[in-house]
Amino acid sequence: YQRRVAVDPADNELASTSRVWLLNVQSFNPSASSTSKWKVSYLAQQLAEEHAKHHCVPFVVLTETWLKSYIEDAQLEIPGYSLFRSDRNARVGGGVLLYSHDQLPITHVETYDDQISLALICKCELTKSIICVLYRPPNCSVFSFRSCLDFLDNYIAGEPDGFELSIFGDFNLPRINWSTHTVLPGGTVSSMDATALFLDFMAENLCTQYISQPTRLENILDLCISNSEELVTHTSACIRHHPLRPQTC
Repeated sequence: YQRRVAVDPADNELASTSRVWLLNVQSFNPSASSTSKWKVSYLAQQLAEEHAKHHCVPFVVLTETWLKSYIEDAQLEIPGYSLFRSDRNARVGGGVLLYSHDQLPITHVETYDDQISLALICKCELTKSIICVLYRPPNCSVFSFRSCLDFLDNYIAGEPDGFELSIFGDFNLPRINWSTHTVLPGGTVSSMDATALFLDFMAENLCTQYISQPTRLENILDLCISNSEELVTHTSACIRHHPLRPQTC
């Protein structure tokens, strides 16, 4: 099972053919004994095909990588891209990873891991952009989620004005009406508090959420957020029951 979201940037002349991929991969383990060992080479093949069509994929965002620290970066390499990751070593599941095109060098990286929530922050001086990847599990405590958002807040506050912020990830917050930015009834007290906390974070950082199609059953769990209205022109989502199988999005 895998969820994919495609985001079309709008801030450069390649906007019509430039696309960021957000993939919920549910294991990206390349080990010989893993049933997911083929995914790295398959993703590399898909990116090579996009390049052959003169389509630009500047960033590929992965959530639920399920990687551990004993897996080396060299096992995950894709030609033409640099990779950055935050693994959840003490628990099963989780994990986030960012592939950044080599023409967009990442100049600073920070990670957050409290063994529940995970975050990865990458800064690209060339494009004056900050790319964040976050994973919040369904059973996440409000305390953990607040600490993760504080980590993002503190980093953002320390950066000069003029940087565009993009946040991608699997937030597992289904009780949000994105048309009105309000909390829907029906969730647990903890999930409702986390949802309100997240909406406050977005408002304080002048962010907009762009995914409008369900990414898991009827819920929008995988999100694309930015503080720049000009950064995104279009998003599309597709759900697959066979991980990384080609499908038009």
